[in-house]
Amino acid sequence: MTIKAIAAESGMHDSPEVTATYTINYSQVSTPSFTPSAGGFQTQGQVTVTITSSAGATIYYTTDGSTPTKTTGQPYTAPFNVTTTEKITAIAYKDGMADSTVNTATYTLQDATPTFSPVAGTYTTPQNVSISTTMPGTVTIRYTIDGVTMPTDTTGLVYSAPISVTASETLRAIAYESGWADSAVSPAAYTITGTVVTPTFSPAPLGFGFTSAQNVSISSTTPGASFRFTTDGSTPTSTSGTQYSGPVNIAMNLTLKAVAYESGWADSDVCSSDYYVEDGVVTTLAGASYTMGNSDGTGGAARFYGPSGITTDGTNLYMADCYNGAIRKIVISTGAVTTLDGGFEEPQGITISGANLYVADTQNCTIRKIVISTKAVTTLAGAGYPGSTDGTGSAASFYEPFGITSDGTNLYVADTVNNTIRKIVISSAVVSTLAGTAGPAGSADGTGSAARFNYPNGIATDGTNLYVADTNNNTIRKIVISTRAVTTLAGTAGTYGWTDGTGSAARFCGPCGIATDGTNLYVADSNNYTIRKIEISTGAVTTLAGWPRLNSDFDGTGVAGRFDTPYGIATSGTSRYVADQNDETIRVVR
Repeated sequence: MTIKAIAAESGMHDSPEVTATYTINYSQVSTPSFTPSAGGFQTQGQVTVTITSSAGATIYYTTDGSTPTKTTGQPYTAPFNVTTTEKITAIAYKDGMADSTVNTATYTLQDATPTFSPVAGTYTTPQNVSISTTMPGTVTIRYTIDGVTMPTDTTGLVYSAPISVTASETLRAIAYESGWADSAVSPAAYTITGTVVTPTFSPAPLGFGFTSAQNVSISSTTPGASFRFTTDGSTPTSTSGTQYSGPVNIAMNLTLKAVAYESGWADSDVCSSDYYVEDGVVTTLAGASYTMGNSDGTGGAARFYGPSGITTDGTNLYMADCYNGAIRKIVISTGAVTTLDGGFEEPQGITISGANLYVADTQNCTIRKIVISTKAVTTLAGAGYPGSTDGTGSAASFYEPFGITSDGTNLYVADTVNNTIRKIVISSAVVSTLAGTAGPAGSADGTGSAARFNYPNGIATDGTNLYVADTNNNTIRKIVISTRAVTTLAGTAGTYGWTDGTGSAARFCGPCGIATDGTNLYVADSNNYTIRKIEISTGAVTTLAGWPRLNSDFDGTGVAGRFDTPYGIATSGTSRYVADQNDETIRVVR
């Protein structure tokens, strides 16, 4: 501001006017700031707090929640430690400046350093180690197990369940939560000493042996143990034998030996077990040998007349009882037989798809549908008289179709007398010819209509390919569905016999039924009275049960089992179900 002044005295002249201008710089001390900022901290004991303001200012603070002054506050001289949850209030003073505003910072301290249970130490058995923290809220824990790497809030393994410590190792862990400082890293060193528990086999060997190949798993109650095994009678060690990486397939009689081992532990004792596998055990499920009839009943009380095609849903069998013109249901677990429906004319083939059965009603030259739950029967396709016309529903025609199978969307039919393979779209009943040409028989491989068949009968699918028992050619044919390419998988056209071998070296005699489990084919080699097995990937053919050209009705294992014209075959798991036509029975091969 500007001030003007004059002096006056009675009887004297006034003084000259004097002017003075004053400028005052008025400012406020900056508000104190805290480092680190107020908040929550996961720490092992303390947080060091620094307070700053304008240069040269004096800071006073309190920790009891009151407002500090020059007389009531503590003068700030250096950083100090906060060891518990505290509210700090600060103000700054400086001569010639206005006092600062008051600032408050609340620090919440929580010792969230992770702890381990059981505690670090030496143990004689593996330990399941839990990691925990006393920090409330949604806390994440990360850890490392290599004893070197320090975990952070972005690196390391996220803890979610107890950690299996099977060998000597050091764990390190850190806890963190949004809005809080990370905890300190906590280490825990574990030393595990002891002997690995002797391994066990599952399934365990049976005294009388298994009736099919077994996938044997090896395990130990020592978590994290590794295994080596042998099947040649030698003794495995932690450095010799075959490294176990999954179930061991045992398809023949042998001694399985295994040892368990773990780094830092003594190797286990060797487990040794003898496995016996007797393939092809034949038993009779239903029907009476060489006794035809049409009676429902259980097991041997039931009667059939020319059992033909057969299919299964894993719980029940459904069979085309040819000369009774009926479809029969057989409960696998009990052998109880009931008649699902009659009114067919010598049905030969049957398949299941979803909740329905589809039947090759052979002499009616039609494909029929049966709703299993209601037994309602309708005609899906076929004119009711012989023909070879493609078309929809009744506009299509067949000539004595025998075999039938389904991939869930389509039906595939062995149109036997037409020597063709037909396709039916289930949803629309549209019928087309997939392979072969209606008319004279032949044996040519080729694509679509260029291929030739001779009285094709049984048919099966793995979803990608079809497999056909080409009966009068004495061969097993393969059809790639997507390309319609037909090849001969096993047997030689025009040559019959009974020879195990691979591909064209094998011999069949009038094969009729065929089924697949996705890895193997099972063939009812009717005129050889045997059940044959074909490894799809190699074409290798072996005899599963029965004795060639010796028809009978004996239950037994392998060659001791006897059939009389096995016709239809289905498979479910390790069991094969056979419609033994001339014996009038349903047989099981395990």
